[in-house]
Amino acid sequence: MTETTEVQPAELDELEALVEPEHEPDYDPEAEAKAAEDEQAADDALRAESQASAQIAVSMVASTIEMVAPAANIPDQQREKVAAKLEAVIYKYGGVLPPWLAAYREELEFAGVLAITGFGVYMQVKAAKAAEAKQQEAANGQKPEPIAA
Repeated sequence: MTETTEVQPAELDELEALVEPEHEPDYDPEAEAKAAEDEQAADDALRAESQASAQIAVSMVASTIEMVAPAANIPDQQREKVAAKLEAVIYKYGGVLPPWLAAYREELEFAGVLAITGFGVYMQVKAAKAAEAKQQEAANGQKPEPIAA
């Protein structure tokens, strides 16, 4: 006698899956092109933002240096080199602090505020000394000695 084996429905599903894999969604070249365009636009925007941020930062630092030490002069070519390197760093980290520096964000912000405050006080003292020297000059009718900064 011949023996017949009965196939269970679960086994049939497994066999069908082997023969006919699940249908993948159709390839949509327009959707892929749109996604690539969006990605390129976001990258271009990040690059432009990085460049602008670097230029602003370099200009601010250079201006501060020139105010504190008027004899100091940073050539435009050197400013451009510094800005280009800073732009690369800003772009690399997506416009945010690098992970290795993010842990010190609060400390960096504190140091920045402290430096700005200190510089403001320094400029006030310098202006007060200059005003006092002018008053002395006017009262005495002579030139005062240069004030050391």
